[in-house]
Amino acid sequence: MSTPELLHCVAIPAGDRNDVFDRQSIRMVILHNIIIRGINSVLYYSGQVEPGTSSYKSFLTYCNEVIVYLHKHHLFEEERYFPFLESHLGAGAMSGNVDEHEAFKEPLAAFETLLNDLRSDKATWNVETFRKSIYDFANLLKAHLSEEIDTLRPAVLKAKITREQFDAFEYESKKYFIANTSLVKDPQFLFINGDGVNGAWFPPMPGPISFVTKALLWHLHSDWWQFGSCDKNMQVKPEFAAYEPPNEQCQLNSILSSAYVLAVIIRGINSMLYYSGQVEPGTPSYESFLNYSKEVLVNLHKHHLLEEERIFPFLESHLGAGTMSGNLDEHEAFKGPLAIFESLLSDLRSHNTTWDVETFRKSILDFANPFKVHLTEEIDTIRPVVLKAKIAREQLDEFEIELKKYFAATSSLLKDPQLLFVNGDGVNGAWFPHIPGPVSFVVKTVLWYPHSDWWQFGCCDRSLRIKPEFAAYEPTKE
Repeated sequence: MSTPELLHCVAIPAGDRNDVFDRQSIRMVILHNIIIRGINSVLYYSGQVEPGTSSYKSFLTYCNEVIVYLHKHHLFEEERYFPFLESHLGAGAMSGNVDEHEAFKEPLAAFETLLNDLRSDKATWNVETFRKSIYDFANLLKAHLSEEIDTLRPAVLKAKITREQFDAFEYESKKYFIANTSLVKDPQFLFINGDGVNGAWFPPMPGPISFVTKALLWHLHSDWWQFGSCDKNMQVKPEFAAYEPPNEQCQLNSILSSAYVLAVIIRGINSMLYYSGQVEPGTPSYESFLNYSKEVLVNLHKHHLLEEERIFPFLESHLGAGTMSGNLDEHEAFKGPLAIFESLLSDLRSHNTTWDVETFRKSILDFANPFKVHLTEEIDTIRPVVLKAKIAREQLDEFEIELKKYFAATSSLLKDPQLLFVNGDGVNGAWFPHIPGPVSFVVKTVLWYPHSDWWQFGCCDRSLRIKPEFAAYEPTKE
């Protein structure tokens, strides 16, 4: 039996998925890559099943779900999406896409006939025949999935469609999907062929529903979902990793994670500065605010301890001794004023000193100003171009696995994720922190309440949505 030739996913377009124009091509690539992963998984696992077994029957049913999803996707395009676009871009603007749909309909129908015959035992299993039937339509489909994206580029759409028109269409589309989605099948299929790196936000689904689909409803057809390209948390399986998409923005997870962690710290400082003017000594909210302020500092110290004991030594072992010394020197520069603020905060919490908002804020700014300079400058030392020159992707991947273990062993589910949520970035970093859906659900519901009086002082709500009073200080994207 030959080794199947799998298909490469389509590159993720650059842009901001929260912008309705950028989102069209970004989301379409996410959807197209789900189809490609579905096809890849069918090709791969066709060599792992044996006729007459329960897994064989489950595999064929899974194959049918791949085809069902493909048809649903194209039905939505042809009946709703393309007509909407043509109503603004002009008649025939999407005709090339429709023609490409027609080009692979016949070989796709031939594969569906074969699949139905196999499921009803009217045909005898032959893995090479099965794979050839897939390739007959898949190669044409893959070309279409790549080419269609150029018809959805932001520049094309902005020329003829207003933001308000797109927002209205998106609203109607959301109602359509809610009405036509099966919670027993559809989200599960999207999870096991999804993109946990570039598209962790898709499918857009409230946490409680995601939890139910992954925990309770998963088991109804778990024998099907084992054949996906990913696990239920959209983590791609090793056998499919080589076919994952490049990102047109060419950013590595390591720099993204570091930037988001630093932004969490800045938001924590901003929230202390702002809410220090909203509390009154002797009230419960005052005590809660001081406890929250302590958690901001705990997070800061944890971050720098991780850098100094693990991240910087790893980087210097590849980039060269001393390459991180500038960052360490900057850590030393603000340690003195930071210690003074910690002493003040400790005295306030133990009622050994009197509250004065101006003194409190001045003590914060004394360390925060040199600290902010450091946070900005540190990013240049971990730019992708710097890392790629000396560190292999495999080495970074191994280090990230070790960091994941470290965080799992040292994190408190009662405090750490909550602080990251209330000072996180729902626009640029909705995927951070990396927490499985069920755990995230428990953290935001059950475990939120032991210290909910603290978390009210964050820059965001628990869903990483920035509060209006802090919106002007949010980051721009490079």
